[in-house]
Amino acid sequence: SLSLSLSLSLSGKPMEMAGHAKLMLIAGFLASYNPSSADSQLFTKTGTRLSKHQRHAAKMKMFKKGDDNQLLEGPRSFPLHRLMAIFYSINEDCLAPNAHLFSQVASLVSLRLLSQESDSDLLDDPHFMCIASHEFVQDIARTIDFDLSVYLSTY
Repeated sequence: SLSLSLSLSLSGKPMEMAGHAKLMLIAGFLASYNPSSADSQLFTKTGTRLSKHQRHAAKMKMFKKGDDNQLLEGPRSFPLHRLMAIFYSINEDCLAPNAHLFSQVASLVSLRLLSQESDSDLLDDPHFMCIASHEFVQDIARTIDFDLSVYLSTY
């Protein structure tokens, strides 16, 4: 729910995050650390949605053991439309796009958990990058019982 919040520490400062902000941060992390080519395997929301076991098997097939670990390489930028698509895929609530959701993105940028990589004048499809650490996002995911490793192509 929107009122769900948790006090966390980021650089020693207390921080409150709403439930949708947590999911938006997780979506940003997944967009930064997964190749876009893996989205259909990891985030399918139609009747062909894969079980956790099937997603894991598909990831193992797609990403062989010798492939580079994206967590070691660092984050990549992603467009806003991809962030929103992943957010809707991992969010169990049926929310229509609204100003509140877009304000969550702006809040994550102001908290320096996401960075805007494109010009601020580019309104049609701005690009972002998740700059929050893996450990921080994993801690956030645990607070809402979200298994981050199921959706990372690096595991």
